[in-house]
Amino acid sequence: MRRGVPDFARMQRPPVFLLSVDACRVRRLRVAGCIPGDPERVASFLSLVLPGLQHFNWSLPLWDWDLIEKRYEKFVVLRAQEVNWALRHGKTIRRPEYLQSER
Repeated sequence: MRRGVPDFARMQRPPVFLLSVDACRVRRLRVAGCIPGDPERVASFLSLVLPGLQHFNWSLPLWDWDLIEKRYEKFVVLRAQEVNWALRHGKTIRRPEYLQSER
């Protein structure tokens, strides 16, 4: 099975909105039947792309979703701290790269 992994390293702008006003509003994620990869990477990715999740809906076998959910909560807090620090220090939060061509 091939996995498509985006190359964020070369991006000059974030791949998603980082401010809560514009962030994705998905609150529930159904992952029944999904077998995640590395729990840390999955949690980190979900905290970036879906920062407002309030509920993961998974079924048996649990695989690593319980661990991912716990890690996700910590990553969301960490990302919020990063944004707050940037704003307090006069940094500009850029729009996602894919939106720059629309201006």
